[in-house]
Amino acid sequence: MPVYNLTELNTHISHTLQDNYPEAVWVTAEVSSISINSYSGHCYLELSDGESQPAKAKAMIWKKTFDLLHRKFQIQTGASIQKGQKIQILVKVEFNIQYGLSLIVWDIDSDFSLGEIARKKIEVLQKLEFEGVIHKNKQIPLPTFFKKIAVVSSENAAGFQDFVTHLVQNPYGYTYSIQLFPAQMQGKEASQTIPAAFKAVETNHAKFDLVVLIRGGGSSSDLQIFDSYEIAKAITEAGLPVFTGIGHERDDSVADQVANLKFKTPTSVADFLIEKSLEAETLVLALGQRIAQNLLGQLQTRIFEFQSLNQQIVNGLQKKYQFEVKAFQQCTLVLGNGFRKKISEAKEEFSLTEQMVMASNPIAILSKGYARVFQKKLIIHSAKEARADAELNLQFLDGMISAKVNAINNYDLPASN
Repeated sequence: MPVYNLTELNTHISHTLQDNYPEAVWVTAEVSSISINSYSGHCYLELSDGESQPAKAKAMIWKKTFDLLHRKFQIQTGASIQKGQKIQILVKVEFNIQYGLSLIVWDIDSDFSLGEIARKKIEVLQKLEFEGVIHKNKQIPLPTFFKKIAVVSSENAAGFQDFVTHLVQNPYGYTYSIQLFPAQMQGKEASQTIPAAFKAVETNHAKFDLVVLIRGGGSSSDLQIFDSYEIAKAITEAGLPVFTGIGHERDDSVADQVANLKFKTPTSVADFLIEKSLEAETLVLALGQRIAQNLLGQLQTRIFEFQSLNQQIVNGLQKKYQFEVKAFQQCTLVLGNGFRKKISEAKEEFSLTEQMVMASNPIAILSKGYARVFQKKLIIHSAKEARADAELNLQFLDGMISAKVNAINNYDLPASN
C-alpha cells in the first residue's frame, strides 16, 4: 500500500473532485452564517441542511460575482441574503490543497427563494387555520368611532411619528388618546417584543378602543418579520380590534391577513380613524336633529292638547260661573225678599214698641194731668212712703209746686180689669 504525504493526498482529492464534478451543480441549503470581508469584499457563507441534518459546508462568492448576484436577488425577491434563509445556489466544487473543500457560488435562484418565502407564509396561515384563530380578530365588532388608541410600534419609527402627527393635526379638531407600547419593528427581536407589547396592551384592555400595529415601510426583507407565526398569533389573541399599517406596497403580510383591518401606511390608518370620527359626528348631528324634530312635534302636540284642555276648562268654568251667578241671583232674590219681610216685621214691631215706649214717657203721662211726687228729691210712688210733716215737691207738665203733708190716709184702689 502506497504512502502519501498530505500535499499528495489533497492533490489526489482535488483531481478526483474535478473529475467527478467538472461542472457546477445546483445545491439547496440553509444559510447558517454570512459575512463580507471588509477589505476584499468577498462574501463567505456557512451552509447546512438545517438543524436536524449534520451536513455542513463553506461557500464563497467572489466580490464581483457577489455584487451582481446580491443586487439581482434584492430586485427579484425584495430581500437580502440573510442568516436562516433557505437558498438554491449554483456552485462549483473545489478542493484547495491548502484550505480544503470549498463551494464557489456562481448563481442564486431567486425564484426558489421567493417560493420559500411564500411557502413559509402558507405554513403559518395553515397553522393558524388549523388552530381556528385565523379570523378571530376580524370577528371583533368595531365601535362607532375610536377615541382611545394603543399603538404597537417603535418610538423612533417615522411611521409612528407620521401617524401621531396626522391624527393630532386633523382638520376637524378631533382629539384622541394615544399610548405607545414600544417594540422592535425589524430583526429577530421583533418576533419577541411585538407579542410582548400586545400582552401589555391586553393588561389594560378596558382603556382602549383598538390596537394599531404600524411600522412605516422598509425593504421587503425588513418586513418579512410580519409573516412570523409569533406576531400573527399575538394579533389573533388580542381582545381588541387590530389595525395594521406596516407599509407593504406589493402584497399582504400574514399580520395584515389576520388583523381586523389592514392599511398600506400609518397615515392611511389615521385617515380611517378621522373618517370614522366624522361619520360618528354626522350621525350624532343627524340624530340630534331628528330628536329635536320629534321633540318639536311632541311639543306642538302637547301645546294643542293643552289649548284644547284649556278651552274645555274655560268653557266649563264659564258654564259653572253662569250657573253660580244664576244661583246667586236666585239666592239674592230669596234673601232680599226675606230680608224685606223681616225688615217690615221689625219696623212694625219697632213702631209698636215705640208707641209703648212713648206711652210710658213721663212727659206724655204728665201731659194727661198726672204729677210726679218727690220727697227729699226721691220719687215716691205711694202714700205709704210719705212721712208726716214732710215737704213734698209735685212736678207737673208745666212746673213744680211744694206742699206739706198734713195727714196720711191709706186705702186700697180697686184692681184694674
